[in-house]
Amino acid sequence: SDYASQEISRELREQTQSNLASMRQRIEDMKLEGLKTDLLLACDASRRGLESPAGSEERERIVRMIEELEQLNKEKAPLQSESINGEWTLRWTTSDSVLGRKRMRGFRVAQDRPILQMIDAKGLKAKNVEPVTTFSWIFGGIRYDNSVEAELEPMSSSKVRVLFKQFKIGSLLSFNAPSSARGELDTTYLDDGSLSGTSLRISRGDKGNLFVLTRTV
Repeated sequence: SDYASQEISRELREQTQSNLASMRQRIEDMKLEGLKTDLLLACDASRRGLESPAGSEERERIVRMIEELEQLNKEKAPLQSESINGEWTLRWTTSDSVLGRKRMRGFRVAQDRPILQMIDAKGLKAKNVEPVTTFSWIFGGIRYDNSVEAELEPMSSSKVRVLFKQFKIGSLLSFNAPSSARGELDTTYLDDGSLSGTSLRISRGDKGNLFVLTRTV
């Protein structure tokens, strides 16, 4: 009957639209994951940013990929997302202080171990850990970690004020941070890593620095 034919046509249209929407989503997901892969490969090739200094073509290329991912960000309230919590590995940054560019030889950040950041958005706490190998030319050197603990004050659904509280140098020296030790951090991209098994986070600091971090899910 005409009614049955119309119903079949309607169901076919709906199924076609659903298939097209699903196909478009898969294409968008593939594009996003491809961009993430390209970014992380570039980050690792630059040794966390040591080999992509200000003004270099490599930094400009990495920043372009970061900006493209920021435009694709779907998580508008990252501080309320479970995906932001956990242990993150720094893959790239423009921060010379984090990279330890200006430190004396022997006290620079080790390249064979990760720089880590632990975030507890619910408890409003964070901790940064950097690896150091001193006197590496003597029997492999002395390996230890420097760390800083911080409290977080939400400024928006994506931005926090970071109040550094305590610094530790290895396991022997610990001291309180001065009240001036503070900054701001805005999460401009966050995903849950459900497609690749690796969650990506991009943040911007109040001094203009960029940070790219990943977390295994």
